[in-house]
Amino acid sequence: MNKDRLHRNWLEAVAWGHEPSYELLYKAVIGPVTKYIAKQLSSREAAEDAAADTMFEVWRKAHSYEGRSTVLTWILGIAKYKVLKAYEKQSHSLPPQTVSEPDFNRGQYHPDDARMLITGDWWSYLMRDLSEAQRETLLMYNDGYTIKDIAAVQDSPESTVKTRRFYARAKLQTQLDEEVA
Repeated sequence: MNKDRLHRNWLEAVAWGHEPSYELLYKAVIGPVTKYIAKQLSSREAAEDAAADTMFEVWRKAHSYEGRSTVLTWILGIAKYKVLKAYEKQSHSLPPQTVSEPDFNRGQYHPDDARMLITGDWWSYLMRDLSEAQRETLLMYNDGYTIKDIAAVQDSPESTVKTRRFYARAKLQTQLDEEVA
C-alpha cells in the first residue's frame, strides 16, 4: 500500500474520531509539516505552535478532505494558513522589520548581516526581496514537492506556480550576479 493510500485510510478513520489513527497520521506527517512551517517562520516557538495548530485543525476538519490532492498536500495547505496567522500575530506584536543590504564599504552594518553572509544564510539573504508566494514556491520545490502539490497548497493554477518559480529564479540569479560582480 502506498504512503498516500495509508494516509487516506488514517484520515478517514480520524474523520470518525478514531484517535489511534490520528496518532499514526500525526507521526507520519509531523516532520514534513514542521519543516515546511519552520522554513517560513523565524521563531522556533512560533513554528511549533503553528504545527500544533495545523494538526489540531486536521483533527477537526478531517471530514472535509475531498481527495483532490495527497493527504500531506492537503495538510500543508492548512499549514500555509497557520503560517499566515502567525505572521499576522507577529506583525501586531513586533515593530515592522526591514532587511536592507549591508554596506561593508562604509562600515555601516549590523553584526548579524556579516554573520548571515559568513555562515551560509546567504540563501535567506537573497530571498528577502522575493514575494511570499515566490519564496514559498521555491522552498517547497527545493524540498521535492511537485508543481501540482505546490499549486494545491497555494490554491493556484499550476501555470501560476511555474511562473512564480521562473521569476523567482531569475530574480535570484540577478541578485547573485550583482553580489558577485
